[in-house]
Amino acid sequence: MHSSRSDAEPLEDARTLPGPDAPVLIVGDGRSRRIPDFAMELIVFAAIGIAVMLLIPGSTLTRVAGALALVALACWRGYAHGREIGAVAGALPPLAFAACISGLAIATAEPLYDVILCFNVLLVALQENRRTVALVVAGTWIALIPPALIHPEELGLRAAVWAALLPILAVPVQRRSEELRNRVGLGPKLRALQATMLSDPDSRETLVTAAPELARCDVVTLIEPDSTGTFVVTASNVPGAAGCEVPDADNSLVHRVVRTGKPVFVPDAHRADGLPARLRDEFGDYRTWFCAPVMRSGLVAAVFCTGWRNRIARPDHLRIDIVRSLASEASTTIDHTDLLRSLSDTASRDPLTGLINRRGWDGLLAKEMAISRSRRTPLSVAIIDLDRFKDFNDVHGHRAGDRLLREAAGAWTAAIRHGDELARWGGEEFTLLLPDCGGACALDVVERLRDQTPGGETCSAGVAAWDGVETPAELFERMDEALYAAKSAGRDLAMLAAPPRRGRAVASRG
Repeated sequence: MHSSRSDAEPLEDARTLPGPDAPVLIVGDGRSRRIPDFAMELIVFAAIGIAVMLLIPGSTLTRVAGALALVALACWRGYAHGREIGAVAGALPPLAFAACISGLAIATAEPLYDVILCFNVLLVALQENRRTVALVVAGTWIALIPPALIHPEELGLRAAVWAALLPILAVPVQRRSEELRNRVGLGPKLRALQATMLSDPDSRETLVTAAPELARCDVVTLIEPDSTGTFVVTASNVPGAAGCEVPDADNSLVHRVVRTGKPVFVPDAHRADGLPARLRDEFGDYRTWFCAPVMRSGLVAAVFCTGWRNRIARPDHLRIDIVRSLASEASTTIDHTDLLRSLSDTASRDPLTGLINRRGWDGLLAKEMAISRSRRTPLSVAIIDLDRFKDFNDVHGHRAGDRLLREAAGAWTAAIRHGDELARWGGEEFTLLLPDCGGACALDVVERLRDQTPGGETCSAGVAAWDGVETPAELFERMDEALYAAKSAGRDLAMLAAPPRRGRAVASRG
């Protein structure tokens, strides 16, 4: 199939803005024709203009002028369709229209023209923001004054009534219309957030980062039970809040949610009784609170708490509904990411000893190398090998050998420093990562570890201090050579590798 030049041009544009928000690429056969949205609106306004000409009394000139004013308003709205315009620019067309209708009312003293002004205001209320509506209502008030002053008997009372009715009609219409538009736009935002959370390794932080923008809340906190059942903050947009415990008090909002399984809404914390004193002391600036349960398998697994500085009067407010939706999303995505993290941890752990395996060691070593390089702190590694382990297996059997490996892993883990990491490299070999530890320090730690070898067995070790330059493979080769030297020297000792000599490759043990 051949493509014309005009068909190919959008492809160039699409490459500049990839992703779901890119312009839609429409491929057609050239036969179908669709009436644009603004043209449909033009048809509607033209129909109303014709109705004005036929139904409103007055001279032909005034009726035609009224119809043309409606068509002009439709043309402007068609031009503004799909464009980002400010509140003032959005108010100019209906204000100009109101001025035209005011002029027609002055010329004809016809009371039905104020109905058209009401139609103008309601149309703006349905489609524009609050500021634009306020400008149009104020402009319409001004437009009602000249006809009322010139024709007080015919239009004076009607102008006063319409001036009172316009804000009463426009404000709730605009508010409800804006809420409906926000609710319609919420679906794609929640789906995008869910996709981000499913792909992000830390879905909790993603959730508390996105919630303030979506729900327009000032504070958001995710609270979950730890291994002892104590509820702690696991993610929050409040600095320093993560890790804080939530006391199990009778008036605790979190524990009310846990006990009942229902959301808790506090519309005005400044007036409410029975709230925790800590809530008043530490979060006194926040007026409205809403805590939603995060359910898993019918149980409350977490509590999603949000707070606003301004008052929210109703529990069915859009912001509250958004928080409930976020809590629902949290249940699915947190379960998913926790499962992925569990699978990742399982893949990086040795099933026999519970230590990290070679795969986990590679990632941990790369991370600690980056930290050591940026902070300019020492870093050492060691490899530890149980002496004559094959003979032990031949004499005592493989079950006893597995038991010795488990006991050695437990004893050595208890002997190392906080922050050190012991890993099982394979077979009877273990590796040890020692951050903030130079060669002499590392040798002392390894000697202390060797003294704890269980079952009367011995081990040999090779230790190497990283020079900040060599690759992980070069570092491992040096510590492996030190282990080989310890084995050759009679076993049951640890050897510190010599510093690398730059300019020549480190010899391989072969």
